[in-house]
Amino acid sequence: MVEEFKKMQAKSKEEIFSYLFRSKYTFSVVGPQNHKAVAESIHAANQNMSWFRDNNYHFVANQIIEYGISYCQYSYSLPRMITDFFHLYMRINYSDYFKALGFKEVYADTTKNNFNPEAVITRIKTIKDSWKEKYPNADLKTQGLRFDNLVNFNQTFTTEIEFLNMEA
Repeated sequence: MVEEFKKMQAKSKEEIFSYLFRSKYTFSVVGPQNHKAVAESIHAANQNMSWFRDNNYHFVANQIIEYGISYCQYSYSLPRMITDFFHLYMRINYSDYFKALGFKEVYADTTKNNFNPEAVITRIKTIKDSWKEKYPNADLKTQGLRFDNLVNFNQTFTTEIEFLNMEA
C-alpha cells in the first residue's frame, strides 16, 4: 500500500485532479423513511444476534446489532435525532477511534468493559432536549439501558431507538 501511495505522490496535481469531480454526496440522496422501517431493521438485527450472544460470540453479536442501525444510517435519510443517537452509539463502540480523532468525552472503554453511564445518560438527555420541540414524544428511556457489557448495552440502546415515538 505504501508503494501505491508513493506512486500517487509522484503524479502531478493536474493528473490527479482529472480523476476527481465536485460533489456534495457520494451516493444518491433519498427521502426520509418512516420510523417503522428503522424499527424493523433494528428489531430483526437484535433477534438475529441472540444465538451469538447466548453462545458467547460477543464480537459477532455486536456486529449484527450494529448492522441493524448502521444499515438505516447508510441507506435512509434518518431524522437528525436518530443520527445523533447513532453517533453516540458509534462513539461508545469505537471509543479509541473517536479519541484518536480528538473527541475529549469518553463514554466507554470497551476493551475493559468499562462504561461511563453518567456521561452516556447526560448525552442522551442533551440529544432529547435539543430535539424536543420537533419530536416532543421521542423519549429514549435510559432506565432500561444495561451497562454490564457491550452486547447488552448495544441491544438495550438500539431497542430504545426502535421504540422511539418519532411523530412530529
